[in-house]
Amino acid sequence: MRSRYVHHLNVSVNDGVFSARTRVMIHVQPANNHSPTFKKSDYVASVRENLPANSYVTTVLAVDLDSGKYGNVTYSLQSEEDHDYFAIGRTTGVIHTRKPLDREVSPGPLHLTVAAEDGGGRRGFTYVAVTVADDNDNAPVFDAPRYRAFVAANSTAGTLLLV
Repeated sequence: MRSRYVHHLNVSVNDGVFSARTRVMIHVQPANNHSPTFKKSDYVASVRENLPANSYVTTVLAVDLDSGKYGNVTYSLQSEEDHDYFAIGRTTGVIHTRKPLDREVSPGPLHLTVAAEDGGGRRGFTYVAVTVADDNDNAPVFDAPRYRAFVAANSTAGTLLLV
């Protein structure tokens, strides 16, 4: 592995009669001293329901202060359930949908755990809360086929008739 940290050492030896000289090149290999760190500890995103697969959600970003392979970061989703609905670019951190999302199935935010791993196996984590925004894709329905209410003759406008 090639390193940007190179030192040159001049070495000489003398036995009183003969002498010799040489130059030694020392390559200092990088160490894996740091774990990847995300720019934010929590991300918040929103995506409309019923968008096609491969729709953009958000981008996460982690950096690693090490050099060489130990500074290269790859991303992954931690939950198998997350893989059903989302995918993440291994080297980009771009999160997108795998299929259309339905707000009526998942009304609350979806919580993703994202890992960033460096070339030496050190990891950092962040969390992404994804809200599925509602489309008006369902017609209103009545719970019962018939309703009956009685109204008193002295009722005022705005009186509640049914609950």
